[in-house]
Amino acid sequence: MISLVVLAPQFLPPDAAQRLPAAMAELEVTVVPYKLYDGGKLSRAERSEPQLSNADWDRIAGADVVVALELPDGLLSRAPALRWGQAIGAGTDHLPLDEMALRGIVVTNASGVAAGSIAEFVIGRLLQECKSFRQLDRFQQEKRWQAQHGDRLAGRTIGIVGLGAIGRATARLARAFQMRVVATRRSAHRDDNDPDVDRLFAADDLDLMLCECDILVICAPAGPQTDGLIAAPQLAALKRGAILCNVARGSLLDEAALIAALNSEQLSAAILDVVQTEPLTATSPLWTAANCYLSAHTATSHVGYPEALLELLSRNLRHFASGDDLENTVSAR
Repeated sequence: MISLVVLAPQFLPPDAAQRLPAAMAELEVTVVPYKLYDGGKLSRAERSEPQLSNADWDRIAGADVVVALELPDGLLSRAPALRWGQAIGAGTDHLPLDEMALRGIVVTNASGVAAGSIAEFVIGRLLQECKSFRQLDRFQQEKRWQAQHGDRLAGRTIGIVGLGAIGRATARLARAFQMRVVATRRSAHRDDNDPDVDRLFAADDLDLMLCECDILVICAPAGPQTDGLIAAPQLAALKRGAILCNVARGSLLDEAALIAALNSEQLSAAILDVVQTEPLTATSPLWTAANCYLSAHTATSHVGYPEALLELLSRNLRHFASGDDLENTVSAR
């Protein structure tokens, strides 16, 4: 019997607990609602730890598998049977990966589940800037019948930092708009090719890619290797007037350097769905930075997400039961 504890039921369909046992035999599903995460309104240090009942901890103690966004304090020491943790999102920087690796606990993420919707968000924002939609909306509000002719995405070079699921989905949509696509991938070697991009770069060759880019989209995972990855030298290497878009994590981008690049018009626009400190403080200069598009970590659409996550979890449960490799395995940082 496999014991599965779901700590983030809000990200799965309401009837997931009933549907999961149907996916395989010998599965016991327990839901323990744990809503520490509040949509980025507070950092974890600022939030109070929700109180779990003794009955909740008893269920967690026997778990072989947990499905979670974040783990309650003390869970690893109180769950000796735990062998696998399934994250509900692509990011796992909120999980104690090193400690889980020492315990031999396999961690998998939900990479790919939201890739399509995030790629649509990227292209939508790029079209908003390219086609001057903000200016057209202002004209309408002011009841001004004035022409404002936009530019085109076709023919521009878009650079993607991190050709994972989100990066690949973005690359495919960009090609549909007849853009030239270049990308870095951590596992790539020099002279490697990829069918979804026109030129693939090794991660160490990022600076060689940047000088070709009219648009730069940051999709790489957070971690020590990518902290501050895009700073003043990288922004200066882009074509003048380039557009930057970050749908990864705020830690990858030097925000002071970004603001300076916008003010100097080295960048013509910045699209930020993530920032270093979430929520963004009222005093942050990003609010008033020149031509900066801000959103509160909402590039992922929730439409279809629970069903897709349930499908991934069901597949991985079958792999787990049969001793096969799991999909989307994540390594410790």
